[in-house]
Amino acid sequence: MKNNIKTNLGKLIPIFIILILTGCSSNRFRAEKLFWQAEKIASKITKGKSKEDLADKDMDKIIAAYRRVVSNYPLEALAAKAQVIIANLYLMQEEPKKAQKELEQIIHNFFSRPKIASSAQFAIGEIFENQGKSDKALI
Repeated sequence: MKNNIKTNLGKLIPIFIILILTGCSSNRFRAEKLFWQAEKIASKITKGKSKEDLADKDMDKIIAAYRRVVSNYPLEALAAKAQVIIANLYLMQEEPKKAQKELEQIIHNFFSRPKIASSAQFAIGEIFENQGKSDKALI
């Protein structure tokens, strides 16, 4: 009996270690699930439609879906990806200030991750460039 318990525990310990190291119940997994749900919603709404055919209410639904990722897991890398998508949707709606705000939030949340933060900063520069504000794009 004791040998069976030790054998079973010996089999379970590596599984627990793997679960702890991979973080199966981590925020990352939950963020991935929300992001996947947002992509599914976006796909359903945009299916068979061109960008021009999307109504503002359609875009608002997509934004709300991605916003759930950002609201619940703001420091996960997928939140930054969701905010880039939101920023692009705002640009499609000709709302560059809202897009810029999303990108600034990425810089704020991911200042310690230069690749993410610099990409957001570059995108802000492109917004200024497209508005003819090249002087602000260089800051």
